[in-house]
This record gives sequence, C-alpha cells and structure tokens, in this order.
Amino acid sequence: MLMLVGESSTGKTRSCWEAVQALIADEWVLWHPFDPTRSDAALAGLESVGPKTVVWLNEAQHYLMPDTVGERISAALRSLLSAPDRGPVLVLGTLWPRYWDTITTLPTANETDAYAQARELLAGRDLRVPDAFTSDELKAAKKAARGDSRLALALDHADSGRIAQFLAGAEELAKRYEHAPTAARAVLDVAVDARRLRATADLPIGFLEQAAAGYLTDEQFHALDDDWFEQALSYTARPVHGGTAPLRRIRSRPGQPSPANGPAYRLADYLEQYGHQVRQDICPPESFWEAAVAYIDDHHSIQALERSARTRWRLRHARLLRIAADQRDPDRQLLANQAALRAAGQAQQAEALDAEAAARGHSPSLRRLCLGHEQAGRTAEAEKLALEAAHDNPHLITDLVKTRAESGRFQDAERLALKAVKHGAPGGLPALASSLSRVGQHQDAERLALEAAKHGSPYVLATLADEHAKAGHFKEAEDLALKASEHGAPWTLVTLATNYEKSGRRADAERVVSGTKAQTQALVTLAEMRDKAGHRADAERLAVEAADSGATKALCSLTRWRHDAGETAEAERLALTATEYGDTEGLDYLGRVNLADGDTKAAERLAHTALEIRKSGIALGTLARLHAAAGQDDEAERLGREAARHGDAITLGTLAEKYENAGRFAEAECLAFEAAQFRNPQALVALAALRKDAQDHAAAERLIAEAARHGEPTALDTLTEYYLKDGHPEVAKRLARLSADRGTDGRRKLPPEVWRKFWPHGLEPNGTPSQPWPGSTDHERPKGQR
Repeated sequence: MLMLVGESSTGKTRSCWEAVQALIADEWVLWHPFDPTRSDAALAGLESVGPKTVVWLNEAQHYLMPDTVGERISAALRSLLSAPDRGPVLVLGTLWPRYWDTITTLPTANETDAYAQARELLAGRDLRVPDAFTSDELKAAKKAARGDSRLALALDHADSGRIAQFLAGAEELAKRYEHAPTAARAVLDVAVDARRLRATADLPIGFLEQAAAGYLTDEQFHALDDDWFEQALSYTARPVHGGTAPLRRIRSRPGQPSPANGPAYRLADYLEQYGHQVRQDICPPESFWEAAVAYIDDHHSIQALERSARTRWRLRHARLLRIAADQRDPDRQLLANQAALRAAGQAQQAEALDAEAAARGHSPSLRRLCLGHEQAGRTAEAEKLALEAAHDNPHLITDLVKTRAESGRFQDAERLALKAVKHGAPGGLPALASSLSRVGQHQDAERLALEAAKHGSPYVLATLADEHAKAGHFKEAEDLALKASEHGAPWTLVTLATNYEKSGRRADAERVVSGTKAQTQALVTLAEMRDKAGHRADAERLAVEAADSGATKALCSLTRWRHDAGETAEAERLALTATEYGDTEGLDYLGRVNLADGDTKAAERLAHTALEIRKSGIALGTLARLHAAAGQDDEAERLGREAARHGDAITLGTLAEKYENAGRFAEAECLAFEAAQFRNPQALVALAALRKDAQDHAAAERLIAEAARHGEPTALDTLTEYYLKDGHPEVAKRLARLSADRGTDGRRKLPPEVWRKFWPHGLEPNGTPSQPWPGSTDHERPKGQR
C-alpha cells in the first residue's frame, strides 16, 4: 500500500496512473470503487478483492474519514493486506496533507479516537508529493518542453516551479475565483466556507442562493439583476483550462433518488484548498448559518457546522443547528428514551435500549453496553461484544484493554489484545504496552510494543526508545529506534540522533541516520545543533549534505546566525551556497536587513542576485522600497505589485503609509486596498490608525470595516477598544454591531474589560443581541475559551 500525500493539483493522481501502467500491461485488474457512493462500493467490494488487483482510492478521505464507515473500510483494507492468499495486491491512494494530519494525529485524553484503524493502516505508507519542481527537475522539464508546447507554456508562466498546478488549471481556477463578478464571488465564497467548516461536499442549490445574499452589501444586492443567481451559476459552471469548473452541478445517476432539496453543486478541489487559505480568518455571515439550518440535511454536516458556529461565538445559530442536528438524527427518539430511563433510575430498561441502538450501529450505545458488561463482572459478554464489533468499532477493544490494565488484570488484557489482532483490531497492543511501561514492567512493554509495531503501530516503540535514550541507555534505545523505523516511524531515529548529539556522541548521531528515510531531516537538525554548539565546520558540512538531499533550511539558518554575529562575508557566502540549490531565502534575508540598516548598495546588489535565481517577493519588495526612497514612485509601485503577486504584500502597505504621511490620501487608500486583495488587510488597519490619529474618525471606521471584510479578524475589535478607552462608548457600541454584521472571526474577541462595558447594553462580545451575562444557556461560554 502507498498513499501519496500532497496539496491539490500537484500531480498525485497522474503519478499513480503512470505507476500502475506496467501492472495493467501484466493483466492486473484496476478497481476504483465509486458506485453508488465511494464508501458503500468499497465496503461491498473489498471482501471480493483477489490477487493481481490494484485498489484505487483516489481522494482517500472519501473512504477513510466518514464516521464509522471509514473505520470499517480501514479494517477491511488491513485484513486484505495481511492475508497472503489474497495477494499480490496494491492499494494506491491520494490525500491532502490536512486530511493526512487529521487521520494520523493521536487524540488527546478527552477525545474519541475516531481514526484508530485508519491511523494504523496508514503508518509508514505515505509518500510526500512536493508542491514545486526542484531545480534539477526544471532543467529536465525544459529539455522535455522542446517537443511539448503545453509544458513549455507552463515553464514560462508557472510561479516558483509549480508546473503541475499550472497544467491542472489551478492557476486559472484561482483567477476565475479572484476576478468573479460580485454575485458569482458570493456564491463561491459560500461554497468555500461550507467546505472549510466541514459541511457536505454536495451543496444544495437553495443553500447557496439563500446564503449568498448575505455575502453582499445592500448596495451590491439592490444593483443585481432579477436572475442574478442563475448568472452566478452560469459563471461558476464554465470550465477552465483542463476541463475543471469552479462549481459544478452533481447529477443523480439513473435509478438513484434525486436530492430532496433540489440540485446539488460541488466546489473544485483546488478552490476548496485555495479558498480555505483566502478566507481562513473570516466568519460567515448570518445568512450562511440560517441557510444551513434550512437546507442541509446531512446529520454529520450539521453537527460539524454547529461546532464551528459555537467556536466562533455564533451561539444563537449554534443552538439552532444543534436542534436541526437532533431532528435529523435517525436515532434521536431512541436516545431520548435512553436518557429518560437513566434519569428515572431504570438501568435494566436503558440497557435494553442500548442493545437495540448498538445493533443498529450506534457507537456510543455499543460502547456503553460493552463497558457496562465489563464493570458488572460480565467479562465474557463484554469481550464477545467487543470482538464482534472489532471491524466497525476497533476503539472498543482499546477501551476494554485499558480498563483491564488499569485494574491490574494484565494477563486478561494481553489475551484480549492478542485475540483482537486476528479480528483486525490491534489497537489494544499499544495501549497495553503503554500501561505496562507506566508501572515499570519494561520487558513486557517492549515485547508488546514490538508486536504492535508489526501490526502498524510503531508509536509506543518510539516512546520507549526516547525514554531509554534520555536515561543514557543508548544501546537499548538504538535497538528500539531501529525497530520502530523498520515498522514505519523513521522520525524515531531523528530523536535518537539528537539525544546522541546532546550527549556529545557526534559520530553516533550521524551513524544512526545514515542511509535512512530520516537522514535529510536529521542532517538539518544536527547542523543547527552543531552550529549553536560552536562546531561550525561540521555544521556547514551537514547543512550542505542536507541541501544535496533537497533541504536548504539549515543553510538559511546558518546565514541568519552568521549575520547576527556580525560576520557579513560568511553570511553572504552561505546564502550564495543556498542559491546553488535554488533557495534565495538567505539572500532575501540579507537584502532586507541591509536595507533596514541603511546599506542600500548592498541591499540592491543582493536583491538583484536573488532575482537572477527566481522571482522572489522579498527581493522585489526590497527594490520597490529602494525606488520609493529615491522618489521613483511609479517604479516602486510596479515592483510592489509584482512583489505582492509573489508573496510579499507588505511592501504595498509600506508604500501606502508613505503616501499617507505625504498627504496623498487617495493614492494611499488605493495601495492599501490592493495590499488587502493580496491577503494583507493589515495595510488598511495601519492606514486607519493614521486617520484615527488625525481625528478623521469616519475614514478610520470605513477603512477598519474594509479590513474586516478582507479577513482581518481583530480589526474592528482594535478600533472598538480604542474608542472605549477614549470615552466614546456609543461609537464603540456601533462598531461592535458592525463586527457582527461584517462577519469577523469570533475566535479572538474583545478583552474582558471591554466585555464588561457591553453586557449592560445587551450585546454579546461580537455585537449580536443577547441576554445580559450571565443569562440563558445559549450564552454559556464555549469550553476552553475565556
């Protein structure tokens, strides 16, 4: 099994397709489960997979992440991969990094382990797909482009080696999004917000229309044509280069029921990722939440949106979404009856309902029933229930093993954990190994940790290796670290290498990672550690070795440290060494600090050197500032805009402040708005502060409101706090209401002293109407917030 992990449009699917061509030529079967849904098809068909089959799981989150079903699919895949008589088989999939992180991150003590099977399935089976071509790959691409006009076009126009994205139409999708007419942009923003807040991929047409209206100002909305929504859908449905539309209609296949809420639409994958970055700090307006309550039927989507509303302090909408989720929960009546029976002390009748709900696949009821048997001494019934449910609910085994270990019944716990392995649920092994380690039974802990690693969970081995190393038992630590690495945790060797380095055993530090998957990461870490310890020649040698493997981070770190120590010639030499690998970060840094120190000649020289390697936003910004200082405003603006297109929008904000201080107010606003469009709304905030200091309060409010609209989460709160301190509570109150209307992010709210001024006015911290604090349960503060 191999899972390619990379951002959208980086070539993951094409790489998989090219890789399996030799197998198809050798009469292997390629199976892509997708009908009637991807998860349903996979569940139905995995048991029938036989030898010489490629199981194609493109966009694997659709198979591994749905509640309950994803764990069943993961368990079935593990059974397939561990059955010699069913091979050879190849399971090939793709995932975005954020989905990979969600699945493979261990839950905290208070969280449900939703991806236990998936995490163990994926351990050690990932291959990262880079976002951009390396310098060597670009050279090879240039040779290939002599006979390929599309590749030649991509090489000429793609930014920073992002060739695959250009060919996949990603750049055109981003342009279509950024240049969309007002109504179409509103519809796309609705879809982006829905996906980043974990709503269903297929969005009902009624939801899009009702929600989009709230993304428009009154002036924009009243200026629309009567058929504005149809025009917007027409714009978003037009495909770009590569055949992908920003927002496409999803049709029901013949014989399948049509969606209850009318046609559904799905956002392009790349726009889902791109829009997430653009709108990550913006909370959707009121129309979004109300449309979700009215039109989204999917129970799990509504639950996800309810959590999102609550963390953003949209408490009234969170309550409405919770009610909607309860109404759409197929087990709601059964659960209500359970709660009533428990409240009345009728435990036996409640247990009978738990059994009924468990038979219908309700995981909380199944867990309650299983642990209830265990606590009542009915261990055989508890064990039978957990083993029967191992495929669908593997965490039950883990819970049961933990319960037995906590009560000191280690033999019973081990027997159950080993028995569960045959049922495709090895999660009890690492849990038991951790418990044994905590009570000092280290030999048994290591034995079970190794068994867990053989079944896809090397994490406990890694923990034990680190504990031995910190205690100075390096032989034992190295044995365990090597075993963990062999079973999919190569990062354990990096930890061991750093422990060797801290103990002064530098040769051992290099030896343990030599030739391993972890070598490049370890070289970077060791280079930085040695430089800080004064072993400069060794540090540079390791940094160059890391750069040879594609990681120039250490060289850039050494560059900064040399410059900070006053060794400018050494710093420049190291920065130039990094440019040989296509990395200009060191030169960019030196150019910017030289400019700040007033050495304009050195800054200009370094910026031009960096631009000979690649288009660098920081280098372009440095040149723009130099031209601005020389009074060459037109050239400064041109370079500032180009710098913004290559990732440095701060320069435009700097130019805006320069114009403002010179009294060129209209030009200053134009540049600040351009900076905001390149994701630097702080330029508008800075301009508002200058207007506020000049007592132009109306302009300050207007600019702050625009900063909020462009995604600056604390803009309105900042100005509100200023007016409160300055003795203008009515202005502050109006701005607090504006904060809610504009939809600023609720995760960073006004400080407590500001809240206290608002509660008597009947306002929540985000400015929406509320009961005075403390009030109804609707205003209970979300857990974990101040």
